[in-house]
Amino acid sequence: MNQNISRGFVTIATGNYWYYKIAYNLLLSYRYTTNNPLPFAIICDRENEITKEFDKIVLLDNATCSYIDKLRLGELSPFDETVFIDADSLAYDDLNVIFDIFSKADDFCCLGSTAPLTDEGVCWFSLSSFPEHTEQDSDIIDRETAKNKFTYAVNLHGGMYYIRKSEISRKVCSDAFTYAKDYSHYKFRMFTKPADEPVLALAMANNNCKPIPFDSFALECFWRSPYMKLNMAKKLALHKNNKASLVHWGTVSTKTAVYKKQIDQLYMTINNTKKFKMVCVNCINSVKCWFYYIRYFLYRLKRQILQGK
Repeated sequence: MNQNISRGFVTIATGNYWYYKIAYNLLLSYRYTTNNPLPFAIICDRENEITKEFDKIVLLDNATCSYIDKLRLGELSPFDETVFIDADSLAYDDLNVIFDIFSKADDFCCLGSTAPLTDEGVCWFSLSSFPEHTEQDSDIIDRETAKNKFTYAVNLHGGMYYIRKSEISRKVCSDAFTYAKDYSHYKFRMFTKPADEPVLALAMANNNCKPIPFDSFALECFWRSPYMKLNMAKKLALHKNNKASLVHWGTVSTKTAVYKKQIDQLYMTINNTKKFKMVCVNCINSVKCWFYYIRYFLYRLKRQILQGK
């Protein structure tokens, strides 16, 4: 690697203070599981006691506290090479390998797949996503233009992005911002509510950037695999005996007892204490939260009995 090229990780926290808390948990999990941690930056709308724990702070002017802020990564990241990770994620293994995995990738990249652009498909957009006609001089892409413009459609995971600072990566973010302004004119697959995934998928296709295969890096989504075996103290996240290096929880799941137990294990290991203490005492008052954890525990117990483990 060129010593003059800076590398680092970035996450975003804006609005509700809870996002700052889980961003800090991500930071701690990265430092705990990585032998030689790289700088970790936070893009935020204010400074507080949590942001001081990060290596770099990037203050957002006019933060929208929405997915739109993520579309500014190309201009805001303080590094030449950036790995962005959603704040509602936890590291279970050394994440520095991500830079090696994406070393030959396009300047804006992520985990995902491509498919031919047809009327229907498995990607986040298809020909039917585009309106049949648009007004002249409009930024909105109509169906005929899309048919001539795009050779493939993109499916991607929006919990992690790789960005190599260049004109191409800045153009991807800029195009995505343009598409976001006209979001209601498109019919993105599975994303009726505005989100970064479909507009960035469209922007990647427009700039000839392709994602690398999902199996290139062990990333698991907790909401898809809620009964995976998790033990932060042992740096262990197993789904069907496959080890995950990064678990994307989803904001809702960061309020569950399962997530909080991971954070307890993380804090106790870092602080070298065996005393069990819930990070968030409000969890004790949440019947739904504890029911979810009991259900998780019973499922794990059942699997252990059936597998003879």
